[in-house]
Amino acid sequence: MLDQQQTLSVERYADRHCTREFTDAGRLVSQQTNDHNRQQLKDFIEVYGSVSMGSVTRLQAKDYVAKYPSRLREVSAMFNAAVADDVISVNPFAKLRAPQRKSVVAVPTVEEVKSLGEAALVCHGDWGWVFRAMILFTAWTGLRPGEAAGAKWEHLHGSEYEVTEQYLLKYHRFSEPKWGSVGTVHVFDAGLDALAGLPSGNELMFPAKMGGALSAAQLHAALNPVRILAGVPDFTFKSLRHFHASYLLNELGLPPYTIAQQLRHSDGGELIVNTYGHADRGVHLERISVAEKAYFAGDDESTVI
Repeated sequence: MLDQQQTLSVERYADRHCTREFTDAGRLVSQQTNDHNRQQLKDFIEVYGSVSMGSVTRLQAKDYVAKYPSRLREVSAMFNAAVADDVISVNPFAKLRAPQRKSVVAVPTVEEVKSLGEAALVCHGDWGWVFRAMILFTAWTGLRPGEAAGAKWEHLHGSEYEVTEQYLLKYHRFSEPKWGSVGTVHVFDAGLDALAGLPSGNELMFPAKMGGALSAAQLHAALNPVRILAGVPDFTFKSLRHFHASYLLNELGLPPYTIAQQLRHSDGGELIVNTYGHADRGVHLERISVAEKAYFAGDDESTVI
C-alpha cells in the first residue's frame, strides 16, 4: 500500500488534504481551516507540486523552511497527515524549526483602549454601550475577535470566562476556537465593569444592532469610525488580544508560560516572548532588582547564594 501511494504527487495529495472533513483524531475540519491550509501550501505546491510526496528530501525541506519560515506549520502538518495515511513513511519536515524573527506588533496602550471604548459611545448611540463593552471585555480577556463576537452569557462564571467556541465572522456560523484552543480565561475587573447594565436576556453578550452575532462586515463598519475618533487609525480588533498579552508580560511581569495559559497557546510561552518581550534591557534589570528586594524584604538573616 505504501509503495503504491508514494508516487502520489504533492499537488494531488495537497488537494486531498485541503478538502478533508475530519482530522486523523476525528475532529471536524472547518471550511475556514481548509481555506487557510490551501493558501499556506500554495508556495510549496508551486515549487514541488509535480514531484511525488515520497521524493521530497530533508535537504529540500530545510531549504524551503529557510525561504518560507511562516509556512512550516502547515506544510509539516500535511506531511504528518500523509504519514498517517500511509502515503509516506517519514515526514521530512519533522522537528525542523523556523528561523526566529522578532515580530513587530502594534499594541495599543491602556489609555488608547479606554479612548476606543468612549469613542464607541459617541459613534453608535444606544448600541454604543454594547460595542464599548465588547471592546473592553476583549481587551481584558485576550479573546480572539471571533470568540468575542460569539461570547455568551452562559459561559461567564464570576471572574472567569469559558471559551468553548468562536463565531466565524466570514462564514456566519459557530465552530470550536482556532486550533481547538478551548479553555477558561481570567476576566479582569475592567472587563467585568464594562458589562454592567447590559441586558443579559440575550444569549449573546454582544449582539449586533439588529440582533444576532456580528459579521466581519458589520464589525469593520462598527469599528472604523471608532478607531478614527479615538486617534488610532491602524487599530484592528485583533489588536486587543495583542494589548492583553503585552500588558500581562510588560506591565504585570507575569511569566510567559502563565500568559500562554490565558491566551490558550500550546507552546509554553515561546510566541509571547518572541512577539511581546520588552526590548529595553534596563527594564529587565530593574525588574530583577525589584524582585530581589521584594523577596528578601524583612528577612535580615537571608543571604543570596
